[in-house]
Amino acid sequence: MHAAIALEAASIPAGAPVASRDGQIAAVLDGGTGALLTWVGGVPLSATAEDAGSIGRALGEAHLVLRRTRIADAPPFDWMDCDAPHLDAEPWVRPAVARAVHEWEGVRHHVSAWGFLHGDPAPEVFRQNGSEGTCGIIDWSSGVDGPCVYDLASACMYLGRGPGSEVVEAYAAHGPVPLREIDLALPALLRYRYAVQADYFARRVAENDLTGLSDPADNQHGLDDAHEMLDG
Repeated sequence: MHAAIALEAASIPAGAPVASRDGQIAAVLDGGTGALLTWVGGVPLSATAEDAGSIGRALGEAHLVLRRTRIADAPPFDWMDCDAPHLDAEPWVRPAVARAVHEWEGVRHHVSAWGFLHGDPAPEVFRQNGSEGTCGIIDWSSGVDGPCVYDLASACMYLGRGPGSEVVEAYAAHGPVPLREIDLALPALLRYRYAVQADYFARRVAENDLTGLSDPADNQHGLDDAHEMLDG
């Protein structure tokens, strides 16, 4: 929520919470925490080439703001555990995740652009408002503190694009990361992002977690897709 507040202060619509009469931005309700978020209008973006450029620009502009913003108690970026039991869901999962983590560890000390990240910037979280000339970014619940290029890698994954694509060029033109750092880090962080997908769906398969699914086979489909991306 604090990320959304910082972005809206910089004129980037982000769904900031509305403060209560006593100035609180969240309240405990029935054992959980709730907040009233500002509505972000506009049309959700998609995986077209034109929209990819808009996504890259919006993400870069958001990162410029968030690198200057301290988010207290932000979750850490490195959450994958290569020894986790659920990585035995299929024989390929653990070695593939370990390789991706090792590849990232080989370049991380050359990466200087860190900040608060969206964490899961799929096209639909970007809201283009043509009448106001803005592109908002909603749903900051997966935010972490990490390398900015990880968010770019996530956007590339969802868009089916890679280095040199519209989203990367737009991000480089408007964001805080030098192109040489993007060129260095993006391949490793793309594989890391694919490994995150493998880790996520392997856990769901191992635990038979059907939350949010209409078809129990969707977890296996997600794991198969991650396998294909890591083999690509």
